[in-house]
Amino acid sequence: MRRIGAGEVRGPRVLSTGSPFFPQGGTPVYARDLDLAADGVDPEVADADAGRNRARTQLDQGLHGVKLLPAPSSAARRACA
Repeated sequence: MRRIGAGEVRGPRVLSTGSPFFPQGGTPVYARDLDLAADGVDPEVADADAGRNRARTQLDQGLHGVKLLPAPSSAARRACA
C-alpha cells in the first residue's frame, strides 16, 4: 500500500471506512446476524451528535471516511411490506 501511495508501483487506492452507521433501531434485517460491533463500537447511533462524535473518532483513528446507512422512510417501508 505504501509503495502504491508513493507512486512506485501501480495498484488500487484502498479507502477504509470502518463499521457502518445505522440509526438507533435501524440495523437492516440482512445485517442483524453479522458481527458489526467487532471493533467494539455499536454500529447504531442515537442522534446526530452521537454520529458526529463517532465520525470524528474514526477519522482521528486514520479511517478515510464513514459509511452512513440511513433507515428508509416510512413510505418505503410500507411499499416493501
